[in-house]
Amino acid sequence: MAIPKDPYVNFNFKLEIDGIVRGAFHEVGGLDSMIDVIEHREGGENITTRKYPGQVKFSNVSLKWGMADDIDLYTWYK
Repeated sequence: MAIPKDPYVNFNFKLEIDGIVRGAFHEVGGLDSMIDVIEHREGGENITTRKYPGQVKFSNVSLKWGMADDIDLYTWYK
């Protein structure tokens, strides 16, 4: 019985959608987020300001030096 080869064995990151590996990449960037701070001065306590978490911003994810063994990912992108 032949053992199936994994075409993504030399890659660092795999892109999995709905439990199926659709591609693999050597580099991934942009995996960070930033939370805005909202400062609020409450009445009666004017000495300090309260800081609350605001809107969360995510950067764009970039996938570099990749490959896929079918055209489904390219078709979705197109």
